[in-house]
Amino acid sequence: MKRKILSTIIALTLCFVSAFATNISPDNNFADSEINMANNLTLTPIDKADLGSPKITFSEAPMINLQDVTESIIGVDTVDDFIANKEVVRAILQDFIVNDITVKPLIICMEDQGIYSINQIYRQAHRWVDNQPRFQTLYLTQEETIKFYNEISNAIDTLSAQHGKTYYFIGWDFSTQIYVQAERPQSITWTPSKQCITGTDERTLKIPYKTTVANIQEFFQITADDLYIRKPLSVRGGFFFLYPTGPNAGKQGSLAISAGFTTNSDL
Repeated sequence: MKRKILSTIIALTLCFVSAFATNISPDNNFADSEINMANNLTLTPIDKADLGSPKITFSEAPMINLQDVTESIIGVDTVDDFIANKEVVRAILQDFIVNDITVKPLIICMEDQGIYSINQIYRQAHRWVDNQPRFQTLYLTQEETIKFYNEISNAIDTLSAQHGKTYYFIGWDFSTQIYVQAERPQSITWTPSKQCITGTDERTLKIPYKTTVANIQEFFQITADDLYIRKPLSVRGGFFFLYPTGPNAGKQGSLAISAGFTTNSDL
């Protein structure tokens, strides 16, 4: 029997979200996933409160990059005095890194109207040790996209058989980990792209540590038009800080931030 991820359009009567399930039949030219999913699939329930606002966690992190800063030790009156009485100190370099991006399928259970993500079915992008990407996107080609949909379809069939319930694929559980550092950090702000279930208003996270790892989770819904076209989803914003020294000391600086996921990509 030909597998289908979704079989009809359904309306979700949840407090914070209205998403839709849509027909999709994976292309037979591509093989189904080779992942062994027998009896090892687990679900993470998504709290309805998290569907109403993004889930954000943060923690202090080890320092990564330092810069040499020349500072005067004492007050000086002449250039010669300055040259004789200066020192080189190590200061935190203003920086940010997109550590990783993880995308899991978001599904609904018709019997209990619960929203879940499937833990074993996902795509992920990591930064390499010698590469610190500041603008990171997880790209899936058309073939990779269809293979991912096939895995989701297989997983839904398996879950339905195991639990005796009906599940539908409705979108993506998107999470990214961002590392930021500065001597005088202020905040991260970002805005998710359209189709974000948690809304598209700008979000702000105040940065409490000089070196901070922030974990951002957003949810995006899927419609029929999204399944076979190039569909970019992302969170875009900036990291704001105050310059500690130099000609801009005390002034605000910023670095642009972007983390995304694109299906049916031609890259």
